[in-house]
Amino acid sequence: MHTRGTHSPGYLDVRPVEDGVSRMFVKMGFGFVAMSLVMGAVGILAVLGLVGGFSALGGYGFVALGVAGVIGNVFLIRWAYRAGRTVVRFQPDGDELVVEWRTGSSVVRTERVSRRDVVEVAVTDAPSSGASSYGLVVGLRNGAIDLTAVVRSGTEVPPHYIHECQRLAAFLGVPARSP
Repeated sequence: MHTRGTHSPGYLDVRPVEDGVSRMFVKMGFGFVAMSLVMGAVGILAVLGLVGGFSALGGYGFVALGVAGVIGNVFLIRWAYRAGRTVVRFQPDGDELVVEWRTGSSVVRTERVSRRDVVEVAVTDAPSSGASSYGLVVGLRNGAIDLTAVVRSGTEVPPHYIHECQRLAAFLGVPARSP
């Protein structure tokens, strides 16, 4: 059985999204759903004339925004939950490296690259608005495979990215690079 954070000789699972980040977005989604439900309830009360200061038209607007908010935030919760469960599996297969994006037991996407083309694993940074946006990539001779599911911004490199970068580089036998 494969456990998170370890690897067998045949493959390595890398987590592109830190658990805490995924949980934060799930909690935000539930909070926004609650706010949207309250907004819809206030709209219904306004339409019924039980809340002063609102016209019926304003009440219908609140109901519409509340319903749209619930629907939209259910998708946010689903996205965050799936992002937290996503792993990228690296499995050598002869002269190729099979890269699979997996959510639970489902394979979402697969790429095959020549093992000779893999030159490094890197934490990328791009300046933006006084901070940097960080990502995790596998560098190839003719491009890169971006493993980033959620771009992290801040003034310091996320430790999770450094850890996963070093683990993957050691597994693949290539250099690790981080800012």
